[in-house]
Formats: sequence, C-alpha cells, structure tokens
Amino acid sequence: MKIKFYIWKTPNAKGENNIYLFISDNYQRKYLVTGVTVKDNFYDIQKNRVSRKDLMYMNKNKILSAIENKINTIVNNSIIKNETLTIDLFLKRYSDKLYGNTNFYAYVFNKIDTLYKNNELASESKRTFSSQITKLMQFRKELQFNELNESFIESYKKYMIEDLNNGLNTYNKSISMIKTFCNWAVKDGVLSENPLKRISTTNEAGKRDFLGSFEVNKLFDIYNAETLPKNKQNVLRYFLFACFTGLRYSDIKTLVYDDIKSLKIDGETVLFIDKKQHK
Repeated sequence: MKIKFYIWKTPNAKGENNIYLFISDNYQRKYLVTGVTVKDNFYDIQKNRVSRKDLMYMNKNKILSAIENKINTIVNNSIIKNETLTIDLFLKRYSDKLYGNTNFYAYVFNKIDTLYKNNELASESKRTFSSQITKLMQFRKELQFNELNESFIESYKKYMIEDLNNGLNTYNKSISMIKTFCNWAVKDGVLSENPLKRISTTNEAGKRDFLGSFEVNKLFDIYNAETLPKNKQNVLRYFLFACFTGLRYSDIKTLVYDDIKSLKIDGETVLFIDKKQHK
C-alpha cells in the first residue's frame, strides 16, 4: 500500500490547490481531504511541506505533520501486531479522531459515547462506566495510557482503601473496569496488549437480605391503603412491580406497553413481558 500527499492540479476560487492524502494498493485508490490549500508554486513536493512564501505556512505544515504522525502510528502499530494493513483498515483507524491519542480519559469517554449512541451500551452501564472514570480522575487528573501499569494500580488501590474507605468488592470492581477499558483499547488497536492483564481481582461473597412473602404482602397493603405521599407511593409502585416481575430497575425504566403481551391458557388470559434485558 502506498500513502503520500498529493496536490490537486485544479485551483479553487481563491487560486489555491487542495492537498489530498493519496492511498492506493493493487485494487483501490482513495483521496482524503487534508483541509490544507496552497498555491501550486508555494508547495515543496520533495519535502511535502508548504514553503515560507505562504503567510500561513507554519499552521499548514503543523496540520501536515500531524497527519504524517498519525499515518506512522497506524503503520507502525500494524507492523508490531504483524497484521496486514488494508486500505479499509487504514481508513477506519485514520477516521478515528482518537486513534493514536495517548490520553486514557479522552479515549474512554469517547468510546462510552460511541457504544451508547450505537445502542451497544445501556444507559445504566454508561452511567456506571462514567462514574468509575470520574472516580479515577479524582485520584489522577490527567492519565496517559503509558502510565497504566501494576505500580499505578497499587497506588490507586491504596487511595481507594485509605482515602475512600472502599471495601474489597468496591475497589476490585474499579480495577476490573479499568482492565475492561484497556481491553477496548486493544481491540481498537490503540494498545498492542493490555498492560494490566496480569492483575487479578477477587470478590468476597456479599451479604444480602431478602424480603419474604410477609414483608412483600405488608408493602402491598401499604400501597393499596394509599396513605403515602404521591412520590413515595409511586416509588413503592415501581418496587412492587419489580418484585412481582423480577425485572431490573434499568429494564423497568425502558419498559413500554408494547413489551406486555397476553396469552390464552386454559381459557384464562395470562400477561407476560417480552423484553430484551440490558446487560
């Protein structure tokens, strides 16, 4: 595959020529807009740079340098991973605004938003992931991918235990999510491997109290009595609905009437919920 800058021979209305990124292989040819325009005689084809004759040469050359750096990152990462870099794969990574960006927070927030917009992430999961990053930012305001290692995780763990009074399950959940974010980065080609893959997390069995039928019936009686304030009455209504259906809070929030179906069994009408549950 060949990649190079190409100056368009036909000038625009201002008398300047567009500089494109030209990509080709044995099967395809692509021209990508760089956003840089220059007069034909103000461009050095050998150096692929705008000459000093152009009053904006410094800014224009910064753009071209940034594009070159991104190209080198994409190509070098493919070499390291021993993968075939096709034009389609190159275009995918080139169009990713954060590809090659070493800022961990910028990558994760962008990834969360992308997954959510593509309906690949439930709203509750988005909130959970975002809150974990916010928590991490309280410990380290700025964070680069190359800072993520076992020493960093130990420092963060110490902070969660001593400063936040987090228990075993809480801080292990936070560490597990950071590992998940790193796995995303590996899959997207931002990292060659997960720097935290050797870090293990364990959980202790939680102590959960369950309501018995007596307590649920008592709550049902309170609901039917309608003695609670309107807002608490509504909360109890949702809670009882969850008890009787087994639905999670996140699924109840998105429940619509079309999810409720009816079925005739032995002459009796049975209502059931046909809904894909969120992870």
